[in-house]
Amino acid sequence: MVRGMCKSFLVAPRRALSHQAGANAAAAFLLLLGTWTATRIVLIALAWPTFDAQPFALLVVVARGLAVDALLALSVAGAALAVGALSHAGAGHPRVSRFGRRVRLAVFAAAAGFVAIAEVLFWDEFSTRFNFIAVDYLVYTTEVIGNIRESYPVVSMLAPLVPAGGLVAWLLARAVPLDVQPAWRPRRRALVALAALAVCGLAARAGMALNESADAAGALRADAIAQELARNGPASFVAAFRDNELPFRRFYATIDDARARRLAGPWPRAQAAPRIVRAGSASVAAKPRHVVVIQVESLSAQYLGVFGNPEGLTPNLDRLARGGVSFTQLYATGTRTVRGLEALSTGLPPLPGQSIVRRPGIEGLQTLGSALAEHGFDATFLYGGYGYFDNMNAFFSGNGYRIVDQSSVPENEISFKNAWGMADEDLYRQTLRLADAGHARQQ
Repeated sequence: MVRGMCKSFLVAPRRALSHQAGANAAAAFLLLLGTWTATRIVLIALAWPTFDAQPFALLVVVARGLAVDALLALSVAGAALAVGALSHAGAGHPRVSRFGRRVRLAVFAAAAGFVAIAEVLFWDEFSTRFNFIAVDYLVYTTEVIGNIRESYPVVSMLAPLVPAGGLVAWLLARAVPLDVQPAWRPRRRALVALAALAVCGLAARAGMALNESADAAGALRADAIAQELARNGPASFVAAFRDNELPFRRFYATIDDARARRLAGPWPRAQAAPRIVRAGSASVAAKPRHVVVIQVESLSAQYLGVFGNPEGLTPNLDRLARGGVSFTQLYATGTRTVRGLEALSTGLPPLPGQSIVRRPGIEGLQTLGSALAEHGFDATFLYGGYGYFDNMNAFFSGNGYRIVDQSSVPENEISFKNAWGMADEDLYRQTLRLADAGHARQQ
């Protein structure tokens, strides 16, 4: 009896390869491995102008990437085999079974192609594989999907996926033909499913570990672009969703910890907070003055004329920079606008993981707004879109600010809006209106 069970355990997975479940699993493996390999080749081509890795490093990127892709594709194939083995109820009509299989393969191929296109667009924007930014984007579907629809020709980009999916399904059906068989006995189903799940778990664990260890690979350690190219996008997305953070040392410039401690020196003694002194003559001090902090999203120094841009895109800001005080040695504190919000409101550097704005328990912090409120200011946070995005309303309202966002503005006062909210001019008009009202109250 034991010999018979061992023989069944060894033979069942082999027979599964010609079974409907086995054929589908093999097709899924080939499809994913081919799609992920093609995606990596496209990303290497996109990164080539700034990719200064040596030939050996490029070989490591391809080899490690292929190993990661193969392991993860094997894990998906194992799961498909397990599900197919347990759900196969017997042989149906051969033509109907083969047609249904081609339809499922076509849908699967189109979905894989959609993810590949998303990866390419994400890389073009951030020069990295999927990370927690991509996870964030799935949370705020209204803004993100609306922005994608307004920024890219979605229909023309996705329409080819339908015929491409059908072509890939036809090729896979020929490469891995379906042998329609009667249903297995329950014991064989269970044995195949257990073996397939074991392969799935081991391959997934090994693939995820190898995907994460790309950062520590000797040949890639000094090249962040090479590290990202060696990774797998969907696996990186799963890791970001699991870890709920953006790897600090991978995305921020750092120095050796010992050197940082030497540069910081001994901690100074606690000193009394400096006294705030109101400057100006009595006549000026008696009149209320507004403090307006304008944060412009996605406006890098490369677009400003004072920093060398010859296109004249920001004439008014250039004029203000020349006639006022311009800080030319300041650098961004993070990779997203939410990091600028936390930096300018709390004065804190970016912390590993989530922004302070997105963390729980962020009420009652010492912020610019709370400091101004102590001196009689009406601290107000104005945002052109809906402030639930990135938890902005909850953060600022919990730290002494009054909230004015798109939901507070009547439609007849909005001249233009898109997925991210009203036009900047509309927001400035709301700001001036609030400032005039505060002036009338001598506030």
